[in-house]
Amino acid sequence: MSNLKTMLLVTVPYTPTENSFRMIPATKDCPYVDVVYWKDKKVLEITSIIKRSEYAMFAKLDDNGDAEPRKSAKTLEDGQKITHKQERRIAEVNTKYYIINKDEIDAFVAQVAINSDTVDYKQYLNDTNLVKGNAPMEIIKP
Repeated sequence: MSNLKTMLLVTVPYTPTENSFRMIPATKDCPYVDVVYWKDKKVLEITSIIKRSEYAMFAKLDDNGDAEPRKSAKTLEDGQKITHKQERRIAEVNTKYYIINKDEIDAFVAQVAINSDTVDYKQYLNDTNLVKGNAPMEIIKP
């Protein structure tokens, strides 16, 4: 790939009072479907065009295409109730990558976005909780 600058950087509403940024494909040969900066998670999520297969749970359908009801609702650990039968199937999904380091996020955006010098995306990266440089990060909190 000769030209890495294949995405357009845009500012998007994140909450009713805050904004964030995302990148959208600008050329047909772009290797990414979508790039989003999640402010609450402080991570840049990159969705690739590379597909892979993974197992997922889907509603079991009857002959009419309706979800088959369970005899009794099942409650999951997170409190969610399942009222229909489920079956495990293989689904094709896009591969996702995550960047948590502030310097690496900045470098990726500058390398891939066509308009990285005109859109002020760095204002969203000025959070003190982002991982800076080679600083260690606590992944699992007790």
